Amino acid sequence: MTRFGLLQPDEMASYVSVDGRLIARIVLRDVPRANAKAVLAKLHELGVTELAMLTGDKRASANIIASEVGIDEVHAELFPEDKVAAVRAAGKTVTMMVGDGVNDAPVLAVADIGVAMTDGTSTAASESAQVVIMNDNIAAVPRAIAIARRTKRVMLQ
Repeated sequence: MTRFGLLQPDEMASYVSVDGRLIARIVLRDVPRANAKAVLAKLHELGVTELAMLTGDKRASANIIASEVGIDEVHAELFPEDKVAAVRAAGKTVTMMVGDGVNDAPVLAVADIGVAMTDGTSTAASESAQVVIMNDNIAAVPRAIAIARRTKRVMLQ
């Protein structure tokens, strides 16, 4: 709709009408979590070599977010079964999937390590994962890896 101007590739819109007359457009854009870039850098410091995004979002939006936070591999416009297939295709690579919604539940279940991020309301994701982060803070992911590694060292001693 040119009346409101063109949308950017990473935007989507809902339109509002009253009595059949178009009066407004609500523009939506996905934005990364504020600490996502720092968290992904911390994962690299911990030795995580491959970071990929599996998303149902539009490719343009996914690519923009990935470049903002430092993700090199993007798989976009996926349905839940496509995410499962992508994780299974990783073969012998150990996969960790971090997800926060019901659409992520199937892939959290098939990943070697499924991590659900929740504020306590997303039961499908948290019931499918092996690890549940209850404060909905992605910074807990590298902390969980560090704790798991320390625990393993202590157990081996």
